[in-house]
Amino acid sequence: IGVRNRFLLEVLGDEVFRRRGQLEPQSIALVLNAHARLEIPNPVLFDYFAQDVPRRMKGHNLHSLCLVASAYARTGRAEAALFEKIGDFACAQAKSLYPRAVASLLYAFSEVDLRHGVLFFNAPSHIA
Repeated sequence: IGVRNRFLLEVLGDEVFRRRGQLEPQSIALVLNAHARLEIPNPVLFDYFAQDVPRRMKGHNLHSLCLVASAYARTGRAEAALFEKIGDFACAQAKSLYPRAVASLLYAFSEVDLRHGVLFFNAPSHIA
């Protein structure tokens, strides 16, 4: 709808940070993606979740990790440890990969100039 209300997004970010241990991974991914899409990233949230997402990787699904990678890529935050864990997770879930997820992940990695050798090497087999 074209609304970029910084105050509302900051209130949302504060609430997410306050409830960070209670939120589902999909919710975290959506909030990070909203901040990135509106080009108003909250540095505290992004710093915290760059550390938290890898610790809670098993709770995420492929879609939420695609959103997280996209959010960090949109903001230009090349969090190498985060992207490495996302790449590892995607490779471990190779049977679940679908073309859009592969494309999203490859684009996100490329935007922040990071590479995950196994993911990049095997990506063509998941797109064809």
